[in-house]
Amino acid sequence: MGQRIMSETIPNNSALKSLGRFLNIRTSAILASIVIFAAAGSLVAIGLYAEIRGQIGSDNFKQIIENKDLVADVLPPPSYAIEAYVHVLAAAAEPETAGANLEEFKGHKAEYLERLDYWRASRISPHIKAHLLDDSPKSLEPFWAEAEGTFFPMLMATGPKDPDAIKASLDRLSAAFEAHRAVVAEIVDNATAEERQIQSSVLAEMDRLTNLELLVVVSASVILSLLLVGLFRRVIRPLNRISTYTTRLAAGSDEGEVPFLDRSDEIGALAHSVRVFKQASADNLERQQQIAAEREEHARIRQQADAQVLAQAEATTDAIEKLGDALRTLADGDLTSTIDVDFHPDFEGLRHDFNHSVAKLSTALQAVAANGDMINGASHELLTASDNLSQRTERQAAAVEQTAAAVEEVTKSVSSAAENAEEAGRIVRNTGVAAEKAGEVVRKAVAAMGDIEVASQNIGNIVAIIDEVAFQTNLLALNASVEAARAGEAGKGFSVVASEVRELAQRSAAQAKEIKKLIDNSNALVTTGAELVGETGRTLETIVSEVKNVDINVSSIVTAVKEQALSLNEINRAIADIETNTQQNASMAEEATAASHSLAGEVDALSQMIGQFRLGGETRRAGGERKAEPVREPARRAAPRIVGNTALKEEGWEEF
Repeated sequence: MGQRIMSETIPNNSALKSLGRFLNIRTSAILASIVIFAAAGSLVAIGLYAEIRGQIGSDNFKQIIENKDLVADVLPPPSYAIEAYVHVLAAAAEPETAGANLEEFKGHKAEYLERLDYWRASRISPHIKAHLLDDSPKSLEPFWAEAEGTFFPMLMATGPKDPDAIKASLDRLSAAFEAHRAVVAEIVDNATAEERQIQSSVLAEMDRLTNLELLVVVSASVILSLLLVGLFRRVIRPLNRISTYTTRLAAGSDEGEVPFLDRSDEIGALAHSVRVFKQASADNLERQQQIAAEREEHARIRQQADAQVLAQAEATTDAIEKLGDALRTLADGDLTSTIDVDFHPDFEGLRHDFNHSVAKLSTALQAVAANGDMINGASHELLTASDNLSQRTERQAAAVEQTAAAVEEVTKSVSSAAENAEEAGRIVRNTGVAAEKAGEVVRKAVAAMGDIEVASQNIGNIVAIIDEVAFQTNLLALNASVEAARAGEAGKGFSVVASEVRELAQRSAAQAKEIKKLIDNSNALVTTGAELVGETGRTLETIVSEVKNVDINVSSIVTAVKEQALSLNEINRAIADIETNTQQNASMAEEATAASHSLAGEVDALSQMIGQFRLGGETRRAGGERKAEPVREPARRAAPRIVGNTALKEEGWEEF
């Protein structure tokens, strides 16, 4: 039977996995609590019902006692008229005692009628009550009438007595008593049979209740074992793996894909939170590398631009200063003055042209005009270089702006990861609270099983008392048999009664021993159930400990994510400094462009001044009347986008 129950209650592996997909940790804990409460309640209800059905004082037990009282009343009197018949026989043997025997006879008759009133109010079976209250009195009516109306009056009459009449009356009394004894024997047989039937019914019901308790204990044990196995596989083992994974991930080790992402319960949510943290960490590392590379590139470009602008500015300044000195000398009319110091390669032609103009006055204006064109071209090149530098500066500012936006996204992702990690911590703490509540339920179940065991022990004590009563009854019946044997022929009826009582006492003792054996088996099963429930409590305590470890690891993750958020804020401030420097570079590039425009204007003015030179008393122009080329307006650029600190300030830098 146990194997059949196990085969019906234990599902296969696939069914268990299928069930696990729909049960989260909270539902599993609630289900375990329901099973424990149901098993404990069933055991308590069955035990109470068994105690009510089998305890002393119940309806069944009272009916058994009443049947025993009935047997005691009919064997011997007052409900059995044997004592009255004994006085009839005594009066027949000693006629002189007829008066005394008549008084005793009437006393037994009164007792018989009194007991009829008692049994009329009892709860014995209707067919037994009919025999006792109808058949037995009817069988005694001729006995009472013959004894009181004929037999005793003949014995008590004065004068000679008729022996034949007395013998005939005595024969009629004997016949009436035999009819009464037959009715009494039938009543005794019916009462004995009903008593046995009631005892068998009580024992059968006790057997059924014991089997039911066994079934409840086995079923609860199997279900609790399955729940423990499910909790170990679905909670403890995954939590251990995730704990190990997060520990190694926090140490910087790449452990591959996060486990248990396919689960839809709290473990799956925790795994998704860990994956978000891992992805955020990887993205943060990659962005930091990109930011470092862009920072190096920006520094290199800025150094090149600064060097180029500085070299151009120094060369231009040197050439203009030396040329100004020579021109001032030339303006004073000293045409023999030359420039002997070398210029920048871009302006070396200007020095030679000036020297040639001084040496060869006839070609001075043409040489100066040519050099003016060269200067104009150089200024345009400088203007183009300044424009290129300004464009590169704008691109650099845009790149810095994009970098700031990317860092802002990273900061948001890290903040979201911190919130998810905190939510995972709350889930883990809630799981620990649910497991602690389940442990409290298990402890209450153990206490309830202890109460059941105490109740079973009390029943055993009562059965022991019944056994002792049966033993004492057996001894009394044995003593009664001995006394009846000593009484001789007159004690035969009492001996029969004592034998019946002894047999009943022996049967009661045997039934009490069977009941005690069943109760001992029930106590053993209850003890086993209590041990299993205790093991369940210890397992739940292990779950609580593991959940606390996971909570500690998640708290460490939250701390690490917050530290990364602080690092990203430092990166934002560094990018703001880069934007400030980029704006300064843009301002320097604009100043260089303005200087180039100014240089072109100076060249035009120089050409006009050279056209006013006088040679040999007349005014000449280089190459005749040559019109100076207009200086090209620098390309107007659109107003630069607001980037860097200014952009962040207008778009809500304080919120970032």
